[in-house]
Amino acid sequence: MKDYWIVLVDDDQDDALLLEHLVLHKPRIKFNHYIDPVLFLADLQAGACQADLVVVDFRLPSYNGLDIIKSIHFYCHDSLPKLVLWSGSQITNQELKICLELQAVFIEKSPQAYISITEAILEGKVN
Repeated sequence: MKDYWIVLVDDDQDDALLLEHLVLHKPRIKFNHYIDPVLFLADLQAGACQADLVVVDFRLPSYNGLDIIKSIHFYCHDSLPKLVLWSGSQITNQELKICLELQAVFIEKSPQAYISITEAILEGKVN
């Protein structure tokens, strides 16, 4: 059985450390964190990002998380990973509609969200 790769695109190091800690000792789960969305997009374009799940922060410096997810659709159209858009604040109904059209799940960041997303990952419920 192959490893399950989780990629986080988020400029907040604390979010990455917490999520990484929650999955650190889980068998067959690998974690990669991109602080800079430009580096993630470069790897994505080069075909170097073969994630099973991509979690993207909605509000990145100089990027909107929806734009990142659109890029994932463009470069990974044959093997689209599971997508999660998360944010520390609410998003508008229009942004949520776009998120759903892009087949992404929206999660508002909170202490419970970290646990919920980890449980969903481990149970294969993120779709």
